[in-house]
Amino acid sequence: MPGKRKNTMDIRDVLRRIRQGQSDRAIAKEIGINRKTVGRYHTWAQEQGLLDGELPALDELQRLVEKSLNNDAPPQNESSVEPYRALVVKLRQQGVEIAATHERLRERGYDGSYASVYRFVRVHSSLRVKLPQPVPTRGSGSPKKWEQRTPAMAAGLTDHAWSLEKLLMCHVPAATG
Repeated sequence: MPGKRKNTMDIRDVLRRIRQGQSDRAIAKEIGINRKTVGRYHTWAQEQGLLDGELPALDELQRLVEKSLNNDAPPQNESSVEPYRALVVKLRQQGVEIAATHERLRERGYDGSYASVYRFVRVHSSLRVKLPQPVPTRGSGSPKKWEQRTPAMAAGLTDHAWSLEKLLMCHVPAATG
């Protein structure tokens, strides 16, 4: 269950197993969660003094979890590249590769990852579809077997990949009703 928060019963089960002396690795394997998650609960339990004495009741444990464990940042809805959109569009129009674009952004104060820039500008390869017949490519390379698609192409909203510039220049009428 990657990315999912564990409920209080699951956390209590992890705590019970830690108190019985099971290793983090064994607990992770038996319960089916990441070993690092077990380690995080183990550290948290030590800090809270939960490894000695009676385990608190579920409602008390829930309050403790909410107060001291779940301080994750809310999910990010906007790319960290978004403030640099105009520059990215300009660089990509000039044919600057993604790695060089990332370096130019870093020169201007961007501290995000290359992967964030990559995701911001690339067609999603997981949306590709197999071509009925391989298409020859220029040169001596192997024939093209897959068609790359954007999310809009996969949804049937368009039949081609839009450049960032054309997408930004597109007028979308306001919704009515």
